Amino acid sequence: MLMRPFGSTGLQVSALGFGAGHIGSPDQSEPDVQRLLDVVLESGINLIDTARGYGSSEERIGRLLAHRRGDFVLS
Repeated sequence: MLMRPFGSTGLQVSALGFGAGHIGSPDQSEPDVQRLLDVVLESGINLIDTARGYGSSEERIGRLLAHRRGDFVLS
């Protein structure tokens, strides 16, 4: 995966990011969201876009990826 500098932060992020809006929906099961996030990170994507308006996506990301916190950047 092509990596790029994230502004002047010193962080390197993937050229492609993952928009997490749909994982905040109550229609998405926790196991399905966990598998999706694992696939995203395993593919080399480390930039995850989330926002307050995305339902519970922020809470789910925090809960499901706490053990991998050093592997991704939230935006």
